[in-house]
Amino acid sequence: MLQAENERLRAQLATQASRVQSPTPTAPELVVVLEALTRQLRQSPPTDRPHRSAKISDPPVLTDGVNPIFDNWKIQLQDKLKVNMDYFPTEEARKAYVFACTGGDAQTHLRPCYSEELVDPFLLAKDMIGYLASIYEDLYKVQNARYDYKGLRMRTTKKFTEFQTRFLQLAGQARISPDDLMPDLFDKLTLELYCTILP
Repeated sequence: MLQAENERLRAQLATQASRVQSPTPTAPELVVVLEALTRQLRQSPPTDRPHRSAKISDPPVLTDGVNPIFDNWKIQLQDKLKVNMDYFPTEEARKAYVFACTGGDAQTHLRPCYSEELVDPFLLAKDMIGYLASIYEDLYKVQNARYDYKGLRMRTTKKFTEFQTRFLQLAGQARISPDDLMPDLFDKLTLELYCTILP
């Protein structure tokens, strides 16, 4: 690219030199001008190259909605499509990427409506994600989390940190009020731990 620009500038200089009434510049003067222009071109960043966003990692392949959990996969996939939008300029590219991020049963669910030869194919990538959501998302997620939260008790064989992690996960999913967390936590502790903390 620099050589082509260099040649173009040489041709322009030669044309200008022939038009000017003043004495023709000497060859060493032209060489100095060309070297200065070449240095300037090397230092200036290329403007014709499009700016690419920092590539974020791909989500794991969704196979059965269990590992990875569908909700986590969906968040990672949507973030990837949003943040790296410049990597997926067309809807076809987005659909192809969603299909590539599935495998096993999940891909088998998508396949009948993925092909363009079908009567009713997916038109948008978000339609594909929504279709998988209708299969793998728990419609009663909050209610089930509340049920599990109510039944949660710390076992004597568990470490407190493990119990606390599960307690906070369920509290978040069940949308438990922050004011209720501390009293609920004390109610769910083992008797020994409760007696230790009470004083």
